Amino acid sequence: MAQTIYSKLIEFTPVENQLGAIKEILRTVREHAPLPVDTIYEIRGPSNEEQTSRYLRLLEDTDFIQIDDDTLRSDSNLDVHDELEVGTREFSEIVLGQVVNRAFSTLRDELNLTLLAHYPKYANSYYFSALQRGQPNLKLDVESAHDNLEMLHEESVHEIKVQQKLDDLAKVGVLETEGEFYKSNPEIYGDLAAQPV
Repeated sequence: MAQTIYSKLIEFTPVENQLGAIKEILRTVREHAPLPVDTIYEIRGPSNEEQTSRYLRLLEDTDFIQIDDDTLRSDSNLDVHDELEVGTREFSEIVLGQVVNRAFSTLRDELNLTLLAHYPKYANSYYFSALQRGQPNLKLDVESAHDNLEMLHEESVHEIKVQQKLDDLAKVGVLETEGEFYKSNPEIYGDLAAQPV
């Protein structure tokens, strides 16, 4: 999936809520680094210790933070966004979108952030046809997107649910609508088309 899709998915409150702990860690590091690693554990509380360890490891593995001698500092993928004010919507969209882009499988499979797989699946129900046909302006109806979803993910989903999810994606700009049809967002289509197969 394209970075631009992940950035837009952050606009869904449930997705942003699932990434709240990561956002909290990044914000703390950005505003207070260098700081002892224990500070993050204290902020997150003892009941979240295992989850906090996993998030720290993920952020270190993806170069958003570095941990040296039990001291936390920002790393290259966080430092590159120094101009963004922490806590802003732009920070969330760009930085959390990049975290998701770099660690999607880990977030979904190991940390059980299931909404991250939920919305891209519905986006694929449209973009699959547009990319296969090489038509960035392809207009697709709900029935066709529904058929794609069932073919790609081998699961049965009611057409009404597919329509609701596509409408949600259109509200945040992952798709565009024209009457009863869905069209691609040109930026997202371009990013997806440019990705290696």
